[in-house]
Amino acid sequence: MSGLLDCLTECVDEVWTGCAADLLVAYTLHHHTDGAFDPASGTATTPVLTATDYGFLYDYAHGQLADQALRPTDKLLQCRLSSLGVTPNAGDWVVIGGITHDIISVKRDVANLVAECQLRRRGSSI
Repeated sequence: MSGLLDCLTECVDEVWTGCAADLLVAYTLHHHTDGAFDPASGTATTPVLTATDYGFLYDYAHGQLADQALRPTDKLLQCRLSSLGVTPNAGDWVVIGGITHDIISVKRDVANLVAECQLRRRGSSI
Protein backbone atom coordinates (compact mmCIF):
# COMPACT_ATOMS: atom_id res chain seq x y z
CA MET A 1 0.00 0.00 0.00
CA SER A 2 2.85 2.40 0.73
CA GLY A 3 3.96 2.15 -2.93
CA LEU A 4 0.61 3.54 -4.07
CA LEU A 5 0.66 6.25 -1.42
CA ASP A 6 4.20 7.23 -2.44
CA CYS A 7 3.06 7.46 -6.07
CA LEU A 8 0.08 9.63 -5.12
CA THR A 9 2.31 11.89 -3.03
CA GLU A 10 4.69 12.30 -5.98
CA CYS A 11 1.76 13.20 -8.25
CA VAL A 12 0.44 15.82 -5.84
CA ASP A 13 3.92 17.28 -5.39
CA GLU A 14 4.42 17.41 -9.17
CA VAL A 15 1.17 19.33 -9.67
CA TRP A 16 2.06 21.73 -6.85
CA THR A 17 5.57 22.49 -8.09
CA GLY A 18 5.05 22.06 -11.81
CA CYS A 19 2.10 22.94 -13.95
CA ALA A 20 0.12 24.84 -11.30
CA ALA A 21 2.96 26.89 -9.81
CA ASP A 22 1.65 30.20 -11.21
CA LEU A 23 -1.70 29.67 -9.42
CA LEU A 24 -0.21 29.16 -5.96
CA VAL A 25 -0.09 31.63 -3.07
CA ALA A 26 2.52 31.61 -0.33
CA TYR A 27 1.25 31.15 3.22
CA THR A 28 2.60 30.53 6.69
CA LEU A 29 0.71 28.12 8.94
CA HIS A 30 0.78 28.74 12.69
CA HIS A 31 -0.07 25.43 14.36
CA HIS A 32 -0.78 24.92 18.07
CA THR A 33 1.16 22.02 19.56
CA ASP A 34 0.84 20.25 22.88
CA GLY A 35 2.59 22.16 25.61
CA ALA A 36 3.89 21.34 29.02
CA PHE A 37 2.32 22.07 32.39
CA ASP A 38 4.51 23.91 34.90
CA PRO A 39 3.36 22.84 38.38
CA ALA A 40 5.37 25.61 40.06
CA SER A 41 3.51 28.41 38.25
CA GLY A 42 0.29 26.48 37.66
CA THR A 43 0.30 27.41 33.96
CA ALA A 44 0.57 25.46 30.74
CA THR A 45 2.44 26.51 27.65
CA THR A 46 0.98 26.19 24.18
CA PRO A 47 3.86 26.40 21.73
CA VAL A 48 3.13 27.39 18.15
CA LEU A 49 4.91 25.66 15.28
CA THR A 50 5.17 27.56 11.98
CA ALA A 51 5.45 26.07 8.49
CA THR A 52 5.59 27.90 5.16
CA ASP A 53 4.39 26.51 1.83
CA TYR A 54 2.32 27.33 -1.25
CA GLY A 55 -1.35 26.46 -1.73
CA PHE A 56 -4.41 27.19 -3.82
CA LEU A 57 -6.65 29.98 -2.49
CA TYR A 58 -10.28 30.28 -3.63
CA ASP A 59 -13.42 32.25 -2.89
CA TYR A 60 -16.40 30.05 -2.08
CA ALA A 61 -18.97 29.71 -4.87
CA HIS A 62 -22.21 31.61 -4.43
CA GLY A 63 -24.18 28.37 -4.01
CA GLN A 64 -21.93 27.23 -1.18
CA LEU A 65 -22.66 30.36 0.84
CA ALA A 66 -26.12 29.00 1.72
CA ASP A 67 -24.26 26.88 4.28
CA GLN A 68 -24.73 28.62 7.63
CA ALA A 69 -21.10 27.96 8.59
CA LEU A 70 -19.77 30.07 5.69
CA ARG A 71 -19.52 33.84 5.50
CA PRO A 72 -19.25 35.76 2.19
CA THR A 73 -15.66 36.79 2.98
CA ASP A 74 -14.43 33.27 3.90
CA LYS A 75 -11.75 31.70 1.70
CA LEU A 76 -10.80 28.11 0.92
CA LEU A 77 -7.10 27.17 1.09
CA GLN A 78 -5.95 23.84 -0.33
CA CYS A 79 -2.61 22.81 1.12
CA ARG A 80 -0.52 19.72 0.60
CA LEU A 81 0.19 17.93 3.83
CA SER A 82 3.39 16.21 2.69
CA SER A 83 5.33 19.49 2.64
CA LEU A 84 4.03 21.01 5.88
CA GLY A 85 5.15 18.40 8.37
CA VAL A 86 2.06 19.19 10.47
CA THR A 87 -1.67 18.89 9.86
CA PRO A 88 -3.65 22.12 10.13
CA ASN A 89 -6.54 22.13 12.61
CA ALA A 90 -9.44 24.42 13.44
CA GLY A 91 -8.03 27.06 15.78
CA ASP A 92 -4.73 27.36 13.93
CA TRP A 93 -4.15 30.34 11.66
CA VAL A 94 -2.41 31.24 8.40
CA VAL A 95 -0.86 34.45 7.14
CA ILE A 96 -1.28 35.18 3.42
CA GLY A 97 0.10 38.39 1.99
CA GLY A 98 0.43 39.89 5.46
CA ILE A 99 -3.23 39.19 6.32
CA THR A 100 -4.07 36.79 9.17
CA HIS A 101 -6.85 34.27 8.62
CA ASP A 102 -8.18 31.91 11.30
CA ILE A 103 -8.77 28.29 10.29
CA ILE A 104 -12.45 27.55 10.97
CA SER A 105 -12.59 23.98 9.68
CA VAL A 106 -10.38 21.44 7.90
CA LYS A 107 -11.30 18.60 5.55
CA ARG A 108 -8.67 16.07 4.47
CA ASP A 109 -8.76 13.81 1.44
CA VAL A 110 -8.92 10.06 2.05
CA ALA A 111 -5.21 9.60 1.33
CA ASN A 112 -4.33 12.42 3.75
CA LEU A 113 -2.34 14.25 1.05
CA VAL A 114 -4.33 17.48 0.71
CA ALA A 115 -6.30 19.51 3.25
CA GLU A 116 -9.01 22.06 2.50
CA CYS A 117 -9.04 24.79 5.13
CA GLN A 118 -11.95 27.17 5.59
CA LEU A 119 -10.34 30.53 6.38
CA ARG A 120 -11.88 33.59 7.99
CA ARG A 121 -10.03 36.89 8.01
CA ARG A 122 -9.16 37.73 11.60
CA GLY A 123 -11.37 40.51 12.91
CA SER A 124 -13.95 40.07 10.14
CA SER A 125 -17.53 40.40 11.32
CA ILE A 126 -19.10 39.74 7.92
